[in-house]
Amino acid sequence: MTDIDLSVTLTGYRKINGENTGDEFGKAVGFAGDVNGNYNDDIIIGAPGYNSDTGAAYVIFGSSSLGTLDLSTMSSFPGMMRLRGSGSSGDLFGAAVSRVGNLNNDQYDDVVIGAPGANSLQGIAYIFFGRSSAYDGSVSGYSQKNLLTGNKLSVRFGASLAGVNNFNGNDKPDIVIGGEMVQAYVVFDQSKNSKILGLL
Repeated sequence: MTDIDLSVTLTGYRKINGENTGDEFGKAVGFAGDVNGNYNDDIIIGAPGYNSDTGAAYVIFGSSSLGTLDLSTMSSFPGMMRLRGSGSSGDLFGAAVSRVGNLNNDQYDDVVIGAPGANSLQGIAYIFFGRSSAYDGSVSGYSQKNLLTGNKLSVRFGASLAGVNNFNGNDKPDIVIGGEMVQAYVVFDQSKNSKILGLL
């Protein structure tokens, strides 16, 4: 096994810098699948400290580019989806992120992002359906999404989550979502837009 010294100049890598100090950029990272349908794998990075803990997440489309991608110097965000939390300070949108496969059976993979501090710590998990084009805007402005909501105070639903290929044998992707209490939920067939479910 060979150690990698990150203090020296490397080749064959991609470095991504967050936008602001205190954003906690990179606190959650994951494989996103092929969100934009270009046959390259994409990644998703959470920044739950963005904008006073309102939170943000970045789906960065795969490419062969190397070197540093510095989000702090960008005035626009091509080649990615920048999703900014549109709730309140303390929502922590982006605290957990995951690929969930192709839920709605189009050509794009979908992702799920947790906001465990939302709704007085009840928590929300947002499912975002993939698209071919970049996006830079608020969560509320992204129309192709589902919301899964907790309904008990302080449960922090969405603090952890993961996609599951086919838990219940119906050949459709599923999602497992946890909080900070004593339950975890496997949620089946979230293939429709704008559905709001109360869980717990």
